[in-house]
Formats: sequence, structure tokens, C-alpha cells
Amino acid sequence: MDPKDKKITIIILIIAAIMLIGCFLISAFAAGLFVLTRNTSVNSIGIIGEDTLVEETIEETAEITEPEEPTTQEEDQLTEGRLLTPKQEKIVNSAQEIRGLSAKSTVSPVYKKQEELRQYLADELYEDIEAQDFADDHDLLSILGFIPEGFDLEQFYLDFYSEQIAGFYDTETREMYLIEENSGAQNNQTLAHEYIHFLQFDNFDFEGKLGYSDAACENNDEYCIALQAVIEGDATLAQALISDEQNLQEEPVDKETQASFDAAPKYFQESILFPYTYGFDFVYTHYLKGGFDAVDELYNNPPVSAEQIMHPERYPDDQPAQILIEPFQNLLAETCDPVLDNTLNEADLLWLLNSTYDAAWRIPDKKAQTAAEGWGGGHFQFSRCDGKPFFFSKTSWDSVQDAGEFTEALTEHNNLRWGTVDAGADWSGDNGERINLIQQNDIVYFVISPDTFNTTELLDLIRTGQAM
Repeated sequence: MDPKDKKITIIILIIAAIMLIGCFLISAFAAGLFVLTRNTSVNSIGIIGEDTLVEETIEETAEITEPEEPTTQEEDQLTEGRLLTPKQEKIVNSAQEIRGLSAKSTVSPVYKKQEELRQYLADELYEDIEAQDFADDHDLLSILGFIPEGFDLEQFYLDFYSEQIAGFYDTETREMYLIEENSGAQNNQTLAHEYIHFLQFDNFDFEGKLGYSDAACENNDEYCIALQAVIEGDATLAQALISDEQNLQEEPVDKETQASFDAAPKYFQESILFPYTYGFDFVYTHYLKGGFDAVDELYNNPPVSAEQIMHPERYPDDQPAQILIEPFQNLLAETCDPVLDNTLNEADLLWLLNSTYDAAWRIPDKKAQTAAEGWGGGHFQFSRCDGKPFFFSKTSWDSVQDAGEFTEALTEHNNLRWGTVDAGADWSGDNGERINLIQQNDIVYFVISPDTFNTTELLDLIRTGQAM
């Protein structure tokens, strides 16, 4: 029988924290994926963080084994002189066998109380940030419609991410943290996922050969976003296979934790799940072609964009276009203070269309996906003009038709958010903002400027095509 014809449905329970450590910069929309992980240390980019309930149908490539006896209480007991429970030893051995990676060093779980790990997250969050960082992050998210103006973003970060924690592997200290209060089944699932992260960083040269470090990611965040999806997709797939082989038990999702996730603004839900859902699909596509040997090749020749992750068939040939943005940056710098500029990727644009906090502003998912597809490259600049937020973006598209589809969809979104205007007209925001959307062949400009900024020179620079 063709192994692709053998299907099993595996419910993967991943409840853990998005580790909030390292350099806190505006990362929400800028990051393209996670709110606090764009320019964070390598520990926090997909290594120390998993989140909610993911259900995937996996075409199993091995014979489905007969169910084992349920895990006994004795298998989850840590006996004197041992660092792992009998069940954890089976998980570790299974992880190395299934993933095809041997541990070159050792790691054993360190058990902490959940409140200890929550406090650890809070301490790390505040280690390198200032009040202005929260304000900038808030204003960027707010101007783009992802959160209401009065949203307490700082408290949300503290509450939401700390509630999701279940354990993590720290690549700097090389320690695996599990939670004392969790059941053996919960910790076994966490270990099955986090041990794969240990194997990844024990076998692949992330900081050296792969260029996956704080400094490198700050200069090329889009690459790190794509690599993060590979890391999490790889671990999610391996966890599923380990869970099946070891008959790991699933427990119901904690209602309070799930309610917290469900109540979060949609943007946070979508961006948090991105490396697990899209990353899983991307990795699994390659796994079907050649098993984990093919997955290993993804670390030798990593994807470079969110677009390649979202559309596996475009890897590796479809490379992002370089976006000329310097003329606009120079002009803005004359009267505004630059805060952040970075890649604007396909996922960002998808969420702009279908993941605003107000459901009335969203366009249908299918139309949003069609509109965002065809992205060829993108960049944005976030500034403050007289203290007020300013957003400027320039995107390149694979064709004039693709650019037109995006412009049409964004026009529909703008009409829903700011009121319908005649074709070619601009929109006005509630606080006097001026919203401009301009398509020039396969290039689209999207600008949200405060009432204190005179847009005449900027729009002339766009419309005359001097910076194409």
C-alpha cells in the first residue's frame, strides 16, 4: 500500500509560552509573525515557545502500530538516581530514532512551579525594555487596526503569554523546564516537542552556518521568520509521530487557558499559530518527498520568506524582490522621527485584510488569501511626526493583476473601516489621519499619516515615479 494512502488524525496538544526574552522592539506587524519575537534572542524564536491546540491530518509514512497499554502511573514516576522517568526515557529514545538525529550532549528536565516560570517570563520581558517600547508597539498595532486605541498592550503581554506556559527548552542555558503541577501526560507531550528543539540545536549550527542570531535577525528578520517556521514545523511533525508511537495521552485543554486564547485579538491568534500551522504544512510537504532526510536539507538551504512557507511550491526559486525605499525614508526623516523599518511580508498583508480587532472591517478569508498571494516583496517604515504615528509601505507584486487584486481588497477593507469613498479618493481617520492607497503598475503604496504631516511632497514623489 502506498504510504501516502495511510492517514491518521493526530491531535497535538501544545500549551506553552512564547518566550518573551531578548531585545524588545516593535515586532507586532513588523515581525510578520510573533508580537514579541521579531528581534528577540535565538532562545525565544520558536525554541521556547508553543501555544495552543492544533489539529492536523497527517498522512503517515509508516505502518500504524497497535495501540500500547495506557501509560501507567509508575512510568511517570522519577526514581532515585534517575534524571528521567521511564516514560520520558522512551520519549527521548523515540525522538532520536524517529527524527534521525543523535544527541551529542545531554539534557534533562528541570521542574519548576508554574508561577516561577511565569515570573521568569515577566522578568525577562522587562529586562531590556522601556515604556516607549510599549507605546510604539501599541501605536503601530492600533494604527493598523489590530487593537483598539485604549487597549492595554503591556498588561495583555503579561497576562496572555504567561497563561500559555507549559515548559520550554532554553538554548542558552541548555536546560529543559517542565512544570511541577502538570500531569505526567502533559509534561510528556511538552518533552516530546521540546526535545526535538534540543536535537535541532545540538546538531545544526544555527548561529554560525545558518546565521540565526540576534544581530543577524535584526538585519534580516524575514529570513529568521521563515527559519522559525521550519524549526517549529519540524518539531510539531516529530512530536506527532512520537506521540503516535509512544501512545502519549492527551488531556483536555484547560478551559481558562483556551478562553484566554479565544478572547485575544484575532491578529495575536493568527500570528502565534503561523509557525505551527504553516510551518507544519511546509515541513510536511518535504517530509513526504524524502522523510526527515529531506527535512534536514531545509537547514542546509533554508527558506527565506513567509511567502515560501505559505506556498511550499515556491521554495526555493521564488526570491523576494529588493524594495527601494531610501528616497521615502530620507524625505520622512526631514520632519519625522524614524522608529522602525522592516520587511512587510505576505502574512502581514493577509492579516491586515482579515484579522483586524473589529470583525466588521475584515474581508472574507478566501478573498484576503487571494489578494495577498502574488506578493513579490515589501517594506514599511513606521515613524513619529510631532509625536504622532506614521505608517508608510511599499509592496511589489508578481504581476500588475496581482497588484490590482490587492489594491481592490485593501480598498474594500478601507471602505469598511473608514467609510466608502469614490474611486481614487483618500480616506480620513477618526483622529484626522489621512489614508492613501496608490497602485503604479505592479507596485502598491499604502500610507497612513497624521494630520500634522503634509503629504504633498511624499505623494508627488510616489506619483511621479521618481522612486520606482
